[in-house]
Amino acid sequence: MLKSKKSINIWIFTQIAIFFIVAGFSGCSSEGDMQVRHNSEFRRIMVSGRVIDVEIADTKKKREKGLSGRKSLADDSGMFFEFPGADRRVFWMKGCCMDLDIAYLDSKGIIREIRAMKKENENIPDNLLRSYESKSDDIMYALEMNAGWFKSNKISVGDKVTNITH
Repeated sequence: MLKSKKSINIWIFTQIAIFFIVAGFSGCSSEGDMQVRHNSEFRRIMVSGRVIDVEIADTKKKREKGLSGRKSLADDSGMFFEFPGADRRVFWMKGCCMDLDIAYLDSKGIIREIRAMKKENENIPDNLLRSYESKSDDIMYALEMNAGWFKSNKISVGDKVTNITH
C-alpha cells in the first residue's frame, strides 16, 4: 500500500513538472511579458499628431525577436524598428500570436507603405512562413501596431512619424 501511494505521488509530481516545463516553453506569453523586457528601451513618438508608446528594436537581436511571443499590445503602443541604413526590409510573423499592421518609413519618418500581417500557425516550418517585404528600398524604420490601428486612426501613406530619434 505504501509503495503504491509513493508511485502515485511520483506520478503527480511528474505531471506537475511536465505542466510547468511546457507552460514555460509555450509560444505566447502574457502581457506580463513587458516586465521580462525591462531592459528594453521605450520611447514616446507621434504619428500624425497621435502620441504612441513604442518599444525600440535597434539591434539585430531585438529586431529578430520583435513581438514574437506576445499575446497582445496595449492600445496606442507598438514596436519601432530602427535600422543602420536605408534598404528594402522584409518581416515575417514567426512566433507572433496576434495579427499586426506594419508601416515602413523612410529616413525622414514618412510612411511609405502600410501592410497587414497575419499571425502564423506556430507549427509551420520557417520556409513556409509568409514574408512582408517593403516595395521601397529606402526604408530606415518600421512601426508595428495592433491590426487595424492605422486605419482606425486615419493614418495613411505620406503621413509623418516624429520623435523617432533620441
